[in-house]
Order: sequence, then C-alpha cells, then structure tokens
Amino acid sequence: MAPSPENHPRQHISRLRLNITGAVQGLGFRPFVFRLAEELHLAGWVRNTPAGVEIEIEGHPKQLSAFRTRLETDAPPLARLFTIEPCTLPPAGYAEFNIQESGAHSAAVPVILPELATCDQCVADIFNPDNRRYYYPFTNCTHCGPRYTIIEDLPYDRERTAMRIFSMCSTCREEYGNPADRRFHAQPNACPDCGPSLLLYDATGTLLRKGRKPGDIKAMLNRAVDTLRSGGIVSILGLGGVQLLTDAANEEAVRRLRSRKARDAKPFALMVPSVETARTLARISPDEERILRSPSAPIVLLTRRAGAPIAPSVAACSPSLGIMLPHTPLHHLLLKKYGAPLVCTSGNLSGAPLCHTQEDALRSLRRIADLHLLHDRPILRPVDDSVVRVFRGREIVVRRARGYAPLPVGPSQGPDTLALGGELKNTLCWRAHGLAVLSQHLGDLETEASTSTFRREIDNLGRLLHAGYGRLIVDSHPDYAASRYGRYLALKKGLTVISVQHHVAHVMACIEENHTPRPALGTAWDGTGYGTDGTIWGGEFFDIGETDCRRIAHLRLYPLPGGDAAAREPARCALSLLHSLSAEACPTLRKTVNRELAATVRDAVRSMMDKCFNSPLTSSMGRLFDAVSCYLGFHGPNLCEGHAAMQLETLARRYHETEQNKPSPLSWDIREENGCLVCDWEPVLRLLDSELKREASAEELAWRFHDGLAELIVRIAQSCRRTHIAVGGGCFLNTLLLDLLCDRTEQAGLTFDYPQRVPAHDGGLAYGQLAAAGLTLTTV
Repeated sequence: MAPSPENHPRQHISRLRLNITGAVQGLGFRPFVFRLAEELHLAGWVRNTPAGVEIEIEGHPKQLSAFRTRLETDAPPLARLFTIEPCTLPPAGYAEFNIQESGAHSAAVPVILPELATCDQCVADIFNPDNRRYYYPFTNCTHCGPRYTIIEDLPYDRERTAMRIFSMCSTCREEYGNPADRRFHAQPNACPDCGPSLLLYDATGTLLRKGRKPGDIKAMLNRAVDTLRSGGIVSILGLGGVQLLTDAANEEAVRRLRSRKARDAKPFALMVPSVETARTLARISPDEERILRSPSAPIVLLTRRAGAPIAPSVAACSPSLGIMLPHTPLHHLLLKKYGAPLVCTSGNLSGAPLCHTQEDALRSLRRIADLHLLHDRPILRPVDDSVVRVFRGREIVVRRARGYAPLPVGPSQGPDTLALGGELKNTLCWRAHGLAVLSQHLGDLETEASTSTFRREIDNLGRLLHAGYGRLIVDSHPDYAASRYGRYLALKKGLTVISVQHHVAHVMACIEENHTPRPALGTAWDGTGYGTDGTIWGGEFFDIGETDCRRIAHLRLYPLPGGDAAAREPARCALSLLHSLSAEACPTLRKTVNRELAATVRDAVRSMMDKCFNSPLTSSMGRLFDAVSCYLGFHGPNLCEGHAAMQLETLARRYHETEQNKPSPLSWDIREENGCLVCDWEPVLRLLDSELKREASAEELAWRFHDGLAELIVRIAQSCRRTHIAVGGGCFLNTLLLDLLCDRTEQAGLTFDYPQRVPAHDGGLAYGQLAAAGLTLTTV
C-alpha cells in the first residue's frame, strides 16, 4: 500500500534499490518483503535474480530506514543475507507494492538452497482428515520440501524445476499467487489433484499400484508396513534418492540387508518416529534434539543407551547410534504407521552411487529390496543424508549432503576455480564470484559409475553457479580418479592445473573455515596420503604462513606391510612398529601380536619388511591408532573403516568419564633430524608394555595414549613458537581427542580451531585445496 499524500508529501518521498545476495530464494523471502512493505506503507516491487533478490522500495525516509533494519532482523529463519547493495534513486511514483517475475542474469553467484525437512504446519496438514492434503506424501510449502534436487536452472522458478511437468490445479495456483499464503511461490507446490503420484512395485519391478488419493496412499503404505513387519526390505524414494528400510529390531532382517547390499560392518543409520522414540535408544542433549528437529534433519550421532532395543548388527562396531527423524511427508506417514525404529541406509550397492531415479532403483536394487515405494517427481541429482555430531554444544558435520549442500561455506577471494577433492568421500568445491560452494557428498571414486556421477556433478553445479573454470586444483596423488580427470579437463580446456598436497589441504580447510590467524601450526592426522618425499604421510605438522607452508614435524616412519592389507589388519601395524625396535623390546606387546597373527603370517610379514617388498614407509597416525588398539585388546580385522580406532576411543572415553584423578599421559620423544622434528612413538610403546605388565587397565592406557597425543600437539606448537593451532584429517573426528586438546591448549594459553561446518576427513579436501592453492610447500 502506498503512503498517503496527506501523511508523506511528495517532496519527502525517497526510493531505494537493494540488490541482495544470499540464501533467499525458495523459503518465503519475497512474501516476507511484501508483508513488511505493506505494514510500513511502502510502495515498489521485489523479484528474484540469479544472485538473490532485487527490491525497489519507495516511501518516507523514516519508513525506508525501518524497512532496511527489519529486512535483516525479521527475515525468515532459514534466510542467509550475504550482501545488501543499496542505491538511492529519484522517486518513481509507485502506487503499490507487488512481486514481479524473476529478473535477468546477474554477475553474482546464486545461492542454492538445500532440501528442507517437512515443517510442522505441513505435518499437521497431512494428518488432518479435513485438510485437502490429508495423507498426501508430497505436501510442502515455502518453509520445506525439495530444493536443490529439483532445480534445473536459476532463478528458482517453477518452470526451471523438475516440477514444471506438473500443472497446478486452480486451488494450488491460487495459493501459489497469494502473498499471504505460506505456499506463495512454493515452486514444488502440489496436491492430490495435480501433483506427483506414489508408485508401488514388487521385487521384479512390476507396478502394483499408483495413486495420489488417501485411499491409494494408505493401501501402499499398509503393504510396505506388512513387508517390514515380516522382516522384508523396502526401498523408498526420498528427497535426494533411494533409501533402504528394514526393521531395526530384527537381527535376521538387518543381516539380510547387509548381505544383499554387500555392506561391511559399517554402522547403519536409524529413522525413528519421534524424539521420544529416539530417547529410548540413545542419550540426547538439548543441542542434539535441536539439530534432530532442525530443517536440515540430519543423521545425528548419539551415545547409545545400554540395552537399546535394536539388532546387534545395526552398529556392532560403534558405541554411537546414527539417528534421524522423518524429513518428508512420506516418511512421516510411514513411520507413524510402523511406530518403531527402522534401519534407513543409502539405496545402493556398496561402492556404487546413490540410486535416485525409478529406473535406477528397479534395476540396481532388484536383488536387495522386496518392495519399492517410489514416486514420479524427478530427482535431478543424488543427495545423500547428512551426518553430524555435537561437540561442546557445537555441530560438527561428518557428511555434508541433504540439508546443508550446496550452501556456500563462506567467502573465498580470487578467480573462479574448481577444486576436485580426493578419491574417498569426494566432494567438489567451486569458487564462484567470491564464494566457496562445497558440493554434496559424492562418495568414493572407485568405480566407473561413481566417477560418472562425479563428472556429471561438475557440469551440473558449475552451470547452476554460472561459474567459470579459471583454474583447476587437484590432489597431488597422481593416480586419484579426481586428479586424473582434472588433468584431462585442463588439457581439454587449456587451463592451469594446481596440485595441492593432501595434508596441507586438510589443515587449510580448518584454517579457512575458522579464519585462524596466521602464522599457525597445522596438524594433519589421518590414515594415508601421498607425500612429496616418496613416503606415505599421515602424521604431519605444518607451519602455515600467509603465502608459504613448511613441514616442520612428522611421526617417526614405519613400514606398512602389505599396503592396504595393513589398514584392514591392525595386527600388521602392531607387528610393524615392534619390528622397528630391538628384538627384546616390549615383550608383553609381542605376546599380544603373537596371539593375533599366526607364526607363518608373522614370518611372511617380517620378510616383506626386511626385503622392503610392498611395505612403503609411512608416518600415519591412523595406522598407529590401529596398532595401539591391537595392543590393548582389539581382535581381528577392521570390519569397517575406523573400527579399531573407534574401540580405542570407546575404552578411553569410559575412563575419561568415570575416573577423577587422571594419571600422566603416554609421552612422546621429539628429536630433530635434518632440520625437521621427528615425533618418536617408541617411548609410548615401551610405556604401554611396562604398564600392561603391571596390569594397568586397557581403559586407563587408552586414555593416557589420547592425552599424550594432545600433549604432543601442544609441545610442537610451543617448540615452533606458534600460539594458534588448526587441525584436519580423519583422526580429528575423535571427539575425546578434541576434548583433551581443548583442555590442554587452554591451559597452555593457545588458541585451537577444529573443523565444524566442513568435514575433517577427505569430505573437506576440496575446500582446503581451494584455500591452499596459493601456498608454497617446503619440506626438509
């Protein structure tokens, strides 16, 4: 509504144009602007642009000032305003305020919203028999529903989404056009009269039923519930792809799912009907509950309750349970009917990309699922479930996907650049127009199907961001699939390729995310990464400056007999460390290894190391964790990634939480060799041996090992006179290690930054590569 002439004479009218960049499309920002302008009696218009929104607003300067303030303070909760560029113009004489069609292309980077879990109002709609969307599994509004997975191009309007194939009925169109309605310009808006349908297929791919009405939906859900209660496996097409479901309390069903999916003992996630159900399985803090209920609705890693009523094979290797709540209307309807926890895991064969189409699900999962609950709303790109945990009240992202990607991580100065990440847990990172945009988790690039998905996502994300290639950044490992493809792309497009060392990228991801002041000590601990000196790195310390990076310390080298076999069998690592010592050293530890490895295997492994055959030297902290876990009672092979290390952390945490008077840490020796500090683990092994001989508990020694690692980082920082510490690499997913580091750095007067929004493991490599591209690495 325009200001009345009586209240605001014409000479007192001003006009502003505001260009806003940020996450402002697809969440009701334009209706919010409309209502705010109406309330303040301002005239003009608002429209989407590829970069965000553009507003022209006209009225009395006092009202315009209030509008500017409230634009930021009262914006929808999910909106993220990055920049507001104002421009004062002469009055145009607008009579009213309206919402215009989307504007032309802009040079700024568009911000693409991720998928949003079903809001409380839409949940209420689907369970209300008097609501026209009763039992409709594709109900959504501007506060929830699909976003990134349905966008073909920007600006975000229905004709540029996968929903363009569904013509809205007159009632939906009225909602869509009404600024006062919460479905105003909700691009996926639909109802049982005009929207997507649910489809039910049997294991052979035969269509059993299709429909949109409550009777059809109830019949299909009843069939799915019956299949689950009889121990069957159901595939369900969610927001970003297919998920596989089975009864979480049925051990036979869970084992069958593992067998059919060819999945190792890696923990399965659970979907539960409510937070109250989750509390019967795990301890939940207020912060954890807040994240469970958030619009991102990730899998949250929670501390398992003793005797939790779930099958042992759900998460035999972990003390935690990964739990999520329903995040689509279809999940809400199904979980309400089922009323109990379900295993909910990615819909794929292990190692293959996530299935995200009907055709792919029916073809690839035909030997896994007994029933398929799918739909005909196209999913344009696969997006898996995100995984997070809470540490000291802060959210730490373990897998960045649905609900988080592809929101920008933050500003990133420089030319448009594409960083291609690593081989495992791959993500891409584009620098586009001053922002770093990290893709969703794409998985391991170990199959042709996975690398094909990787290549498609490069094209998809680059096109959506209107990003130029400029430069390409790859991991320095010459045989990574991502690195090979990066070199191919560079040759094809005539681009510069920059190689970034794996561990430098790890620490730079943390430094860039946290804006850690430099110079800083960067500590990178993980399983393995390609070193620049012919060895395999994994326990590294860097002095990070503004333009240079110097490797100043590393773990004492030791052989990895059998290469990848050593990662699967912790006893090999345990034997390797002992083989580097004198024959009479650590007799108690040797007895443990002798129990784990047969004499013939021990002889073969020693022979490999003596002949330097398939036994590369490494400084890996990850493999050291495996070895110490073996010394303290871990038996057999790693049944999943990080298995032995998780058991060691569990032992240590048990001691940490029950003992008040803590003993001294297992301390390391630090010596200088050729201008570089070497962190020697031999004293740690000798102390372990002597303490086991006096019958110290495994819990106590595991804790002292962790505390010794925290002490080691502080000692290295003090030795190089650095007051700021940043860490990266998979070892720092260990929250006990982070806890002890927080305590020790605080006591020493040092600042300590750790990864939070960007995964500590290889899922954050691409972001770190982007940040590290200008650094010169010096090694001794």
